[in-house]
Amino acid sequence: MRDRIILLLLAAMALLAPTAAARAADIVATIAATPNLTILSAAIESAGIASLLKGPGPFTVFAPTDEAFKRLPPSALTNLMKPENREQLVKLLTYHVAPVRLGAKDMDGKEFRTKSVNGKDIDIDADDPGEGIKINKGKIVQPDLAADNGVIHEINRVLLP
Repeated sequence: MRDRIILLLLAAMALLAPTAAARAADIVATIAATPNLTILSAAIESAGIASLLKGPGPFTVFAPTDEAFKRLPPSALTNLMKPENREQLVKLLTYHVAPVRLGAKDMDGKEFRTKSVNGKDIDIDADDPGEGIKINKGKIVQPDLAADNGVIHEINRVLLP
């Protein structure tokens, strides 16, 4: 009887445990699967930086939500997505990516700068209790979306380099 219970428990654990394939999603796939990051997902494809974000990393992406993109002037996003403005879009998007894995717990209680993939500094301010984690003038609204090559933090603003 005891052996049967152990076997049932092991079988249940195997069914409930996510498989390696289910857990393995890179930054691009994770962003694409997140409902309020659809504009960012389209911008990544338009800019042609998906291969960068599918790389080994580690990366931290400060991901503007769809609402954050909608706060831009109406023509700004439309213009950025045009092929002739691809270079500007790449600069903007790579400013949201740090070539290091920074989880919320790594930032909590600290104030520091980190370099973005495009070489410019990103200010991180998490040393004020109760104010959350600020990224430049934005704020993390959903931390720690895990990807196999990094972490994504949804933010409420588009960061301008």
